[in-house]
This record gives sequence, structure tokens and C-alpha cells, in this order.
Amino acid sequence: MDWKEEYSVGDDQFDADHKKIFDMINELESASDSERRPEFIELIFETLMDYTDDHFAREEQFMRDAGFAGVVEHHAKHAEMDEKLHGLFIRFRDGDRAVAGEVVEFLRQWWYVHILQEDMAYKKS
Repeated sequence: MDWKEEYSVGDDQFDADHKKIFDMINELESASDSERRPEFIELIFETLMDYTDDHFAREEQFMRDAGFAGVVEHHAKHAEMDEKLHGLFIRFRDGDRAVAGEVVEFLRQWWYVHILQEDMAYKKS
């Protein structure tokens, strides 16, 4: 995943978060493509989930503080993604190594759509 300026939401912290998440997705893809040890891939996966959870918490707090009207719906999108990602992680942890590619594709699609549609809503508000 390559960062493009069009993904900027106009906030340095959130842009830095998004760039870091893109980097972690790329690292996960690289590790799974090179058939790294499952423990290594699992560590990247866990780090990505933790960082994403932290980012979501920061973003939602910012929205509440700013009085953003769509915070409840935005939280629901975050929760839905978190649930899906944790489900994929459990499958990987339980031995379904093929899920790593599915994870990367899911994350790419989700983040592009989320940033360009949902996150841009608070940029405009």
C-alpha cells in the first residue's frame, strides 16, 4: 500500500497513524509472501491489531471532542472492522496459514474505503 497525499485527512497525527498502518500492512504482506515463520507473521498481525485499536480510540475521542455528528456510525464501522480482523487472526492462529493473503486484501480494501469515505467526513466538518 502506497501513501498518497489524497489520503490526508488534514490532521498530522491521524495521517501519521494511517501511514504507519499502511507500513504494517505492507510488512504483513511481505512476511506472508516470503513464507516467514508463522510466529513472526502472528507478531506483525498482533502489532497491527493493537495499533489499529489505539488509532480508532484516538480518532473517536477526537470526533467526540469536536462534536462530530457521525461519531456513533464511525465507531460502528471501526467495531465491524475490528471484529472481522480478530476473526481472521483467530483463523491464522489456529493454523489457517492461507488466511494471511485474505487479511492483506481485506485490510487494503477496508483502509482505502475508510479513509477516502468515512474519515474524509470529519475532514470536511
